[in-house]
Amino acid sequence: MQIQDICESLDVPLYHRDDFPEALSALISTITDGRYVIGVNEKHHVNRRRFSEAHELGHAGIRTVYEFALRYEVSEVAMSFRLVNLGLT
Repeated sequence: MQIQDICESLDVPLYHRDDFPEALSALISTITDGRYVIGVNEKHHVNRRRFSEAHELGHAGIRTVYEFALRYEVSEVAMSFRLVNLGLT
């Protein structure tokens, strides 16, 4: 499965940018409605971009598990288990 497909399934937009400084591989940001957006440096090697996409997506997943756990008043472990059972992670 491609990282882009996972991002789409989680409603996390993924953008490749050619205007990032060389030192910046990728970033994740919260947008106005609490969702996340990921930007990846298009100038970096494809292997580095894939790693950066997955790394930033991991941050979104960790934040999402934590936020869901808070919202539904369960532990992060319980929420992680539930998301796996639903096929969302």
